[in-house]
Amino acid sequence: MPQVQTFVDIPAVTDRDTAGKRIYQDVEVIREDDVDYSKPPTIDENVMTTTPLAMKESATSKVFKSIVDTQEDQSTGQKGDITSTVNNEFTMVVGDTVESRKLVENHVGDRFFLVHTDKYTKKKYLHGRLYFPMVLSDFTRSAKESKFIELHFKNESFFQPLEVIAATE
Repeated sequence: MPQVQTFVDIPAVTDRDTAGKRIYQDVEVIREDDVDYSKPPTIDENVMTTTPLAMKESATSKVFKSIVDTQEDQSTGQKGDITSTVNNEFTMVVGDTVESRKLVENHVGDRFFLVHTDKYTKKKYLHGRLYFPMVLSDFTRSAKESKFIELHFKNESFFQPLEVIAATE
């Protein structure tokens, strides 16, 4: 029996499937297992930038088409008496497709790095850092008015998203 691929590109769906909400924003999703930790990116903390993550040979990232204006990047933090806590969350809504259902059936709890492009500035931002990836923590699937799956990626790292810039030689 052939192996079923569960980590694949998630395509766009029609406006009718999502009650008129257009899907065209790409989020690049990289499994932590596909990142080459022996080649760390160059990070400049002063200006919050990073070079792209190095991928292992034959590894590829996937592109999830998300509904416009559903991407939410949020961080909260709090200083306690002894320790501080930080919660980072990146949320996006994708169409309810076979590919997206396979993803949530097989990868909740898995670790990922996310690269999203700001639709106005076209700048790319990396969510998660080496050893501190984002976890696909939970999802909500709805087939009521429109068919969609809301994906929640979280981590508890102090690290904030970094702008991805081209590598220099």
